[in-house]
Amino acid sequence: MQKNAWDYTDFLPARPVIFNLSAKAALVGLLLFTFKGSLAWPAGWVYLGLYAAWSFANTVWLLRRNPDLVAKRLGAATPEFMADRAFALALPALFALTVGVCARYPGEYYGTGDVLARACAFNGLALAYWLASYALGSNKFALKAVALQPGQVVEKGGPYAYVRHPLYAAFILFILCTPPALGSYYGYLPALAAALATATRAYFEDLFLQEKLAGYREYAAEVKWRLSPRVW
Repeated sequence: MQKNAWDYTDFLPARPVIFNLSAKAALVGLLLFTFKGSLAWPAGWVYLGLYAAWSFANTVWLLRRNPDLVAKRLGAATPEFMADRAFALALPALFALTVGVCARYPGEYYGTGDVLARACAFNGLALAYWLASYALGSNKFALKAVALQPGQVVEKGGPYAYVRHPLYAAFILFILCTPPALGSYYGYLPALAAALATATRAYFEDLFLQEKLAGYREYAAEVKWRLSPRVW
């Protein structure tokens, strides 16, 4: 029997999963502390710890709930239109730039330690992680690229009952909370660029799905908001 191209179950042993998660956490840590030039940075450690804790906990939860989705997201999915290929490259680069700028250029205001601002920012990061997990747990077709899958249907449960692209909404919240969490208003420049690119990607993905995915037009008419209720 010929193996389905979307069958990633052979790629799912614990070792590749742990390696992938560890490599991503190490890369985030490398960005933070290389640009900072010092390991003595409490905000950087809290930021990295929060990311690593969510990354591992979210993956363990998804492995129990939908292991096939974890395997698909660890594998490579080829975007089906050129604009999405550009976004797939640009967004990680803008994230890296945001972290690098925040580490290298702390702002005078946040750098002196506004406890309330940082507390709100880290709470915002936690909320973004929760929303991302909620969306991933509700959509077994949530790849990292826009590509139609065999048997794909429109997901309407969980946060998809309120907005059409909750994963993008989670990333926008995450990237906009990164500068105040790390204590740098200079980081808002690449963070805002990343947020705008994400919103643009959501717009193009919406057009693609309305054209290619059966039932999506009706879903878009029912759930009118792409990223935030009563905003857009």
